[in-house]
Amino acid sequence: MNKYQNNDLKNILDRLRDIREELFEKGYINSNKMVAELGECFASKILNLKLNKKNNEKDYDAIDSNGKKVQIKARQSHKRNIGPYVYRGFSNIEYDYALLIELDENYWVEQIWKISKENIKKYRTKNGTINFLKSRKDKIGTKVYP
Repeated sequence: MNKYQNNDLKNILDRLRDIREELFEKGYINSNKMVAELGECFASKILNLKLNKKNNEKDYDAIDSNGKKVQIKARQSHKRNIGPYVYRGFSNIEYDYALLIELDENYWVEQIWKISKENIKKYRTKNGTINFLKSRKDKIGTKVYP
């Protein structure tokens, strides 16, 4: 698989990083909600997924080329992220596997991991989180990008 390249998007994301930093410094935001949508965008472009048009769908976020339902979770590495290094909101509902998207502090995709629903069930906590560092250490998934 080729490394995903899009210079126009990269330039926009570089500006976004600077704007986000200023918003944090001035106390206007303390949330990462846009990260989820960027993660879905990258996954769909890189892995050729068809995104679910209902963005409030709780079961799955996309469908792959084999018709499998995919739940996509994204997280950003950022100096202001504090707390556990986890992906949140895993459900027991309808999806075949999950993709964990890791974005760097500039909102650019660093890596994508694929984890089976069985391993999600096995490693998911009671509050629906997966510890990303533990999942990598225990090799519960497969790195699919880069």
